[in-house]
Amino acid sequence: MAATRYTVLTNGVEARTFARKERAVAEAEKFVAAARDSKQDALVQVVTTGGKEVFTQTVTAPAAAAPRKATGRKAQRPALGEAAVPGWELLYDKPRQGAQVARKDGTYALICTEHRFVRPVAKLVEERAVRKAGGWCTECSH
Repeated sequence: MAATRYTVLTNGVEARTFARKERAVAEAEKFVAAARDSKQDALVQVVTTGGKEVFTQTVTAPAAAAPRKATGRKAQRPALGEAAVPGWELLYDKPRQGAQVARKDGTYALICTEHRFVRPVAKLVEERAVRKAGGWCTECSH
């Protein structure tokens, strides 16, 4: 009677053969660790010469992460709706001052709701200073 041999298979392909079961399983565990490190799918098995499975482990690659939404400084404030001037997204409504803060293609502006006058501002942070200073609408006292 022939001695039992232990064969390590990775994805169905013979990798190595051992006379001792412990060494075959240790080698199979190395293949499992390598598959995890390389983030690849793998099926690692140890099979005897008689066809009996001694060790089986499946490694699956992690799923691709979903794209992250920008948060913090790079995040864009969601629009409240359509501004007084078509094509602009309303960010803030200032009804007591007759003004709206709007965005269009990454550009910010102050809009006079009475005259539909658009005064561009370089940054959203500058809007408040321009609005408080007054004189930004050419036809009224804003």
